[in-house]
Amino acid sequence: MLFLTLNKGDFWDLYNVISAGEQTGLIALLFISGSFGFIITMNVLLMVIICGPIALNVTGTFKDLILTFVGIAIFNDQKLTPSFIVGISLSFTGAGIFTYTKVTAIQEKERKDKEQALAQEKAE
Repeated sequence: MLFLTLNKGDFWDLYNVISAGEQTGLIALLFISGSFGFIITMNVLLMVIICGPIALNVTGTFKDLILTFVGIAIFNDQKLTPSFIVGISLSFTGAGIFTYTKVTAIQEKERKDKEQALAQEKAE
C-alpha cells in the first residue's frame, strides 16, 4: 500500500502540505483521527479480552442497527419492506437477549464468588 502511495505521488503531496506549515488544521485533524483510531482499537482489544469475541459481534450488530435507523431517518435511503423490518427486529431482539443473558450470568458469578468468600471467612 505504501508503495502505491509513493508511486502515485500522494505521499509526497501530503508531505509537502505538512512541511509547508500552512495547513495546521489538516495536521490537527490527522492527529485527532489517528488518536481516535488508536483509542477505538484499544477498546476493541479490551472488550475481546474481558467479554469475549461474541460480545464484539453483538456490539457490531447494535452499531449496524443504529446506523441503519439513522440512515433511514436522515437520508431516507431504505424502503421499509416487511422482510427488512423482520430482519432488523430479529437482529435487535437477538442482541438484546444475548446481552441480558451475559449480564445476568456475570451478576450470578459475582454473587456466588461473594458467597464463597463469606463462607471462607466464617470457616476461619
